Amino acid sequence: GASHSLLLSDSGHVLAFGKGTHGCLGTGEGGNSFEPYFLRAVRDIRVMQVAAGQSHTLLLADTGAVFGLGCNECGQLGTGDRRSAVTPVEVRTGGLPIVQLAAGA
Repeated sequence: GASHSLLLSDSGHVLAFGKGTHGCLGTGEGGNSFEPYFLRAVRDIRVMQVAAGQSHTLLLADTGAVFGLGCNECGQLGTGDRRSAVTPVEVRTGGLPIVQLAAGA
C-alpha cells in the first residue's frame, strides 16, 4: 500500500504493519504498527493472497471468499456502503469464487 505492508505465511496467516489509516491493518483501531501485527480476526481462515491498496487491504481465502478492511470512502471494500472497516468484512461477490485480487493505490 501507500504506507502499509502485508505479509502472508505459508500457513495462510496475515501480518500487517505501517500506517493504519482507516483501520487497514486490522488491529481493531486506526493506529500505526511499527512491527508486524498478526491479523487475529482471520486466524481461522486460510488466506491465499493479500493486496494492499492506498488505505485499504484485501484478503483472498482458500474458499474464494474475499475480505476487505480499511478505507471505504469510494466503495473500495465492495460492501455496498461507504463505511470503513477496522476489522475484515466479507466483500459481496454474489457467490462467485474469486481466484485473484488486486488493490489500487
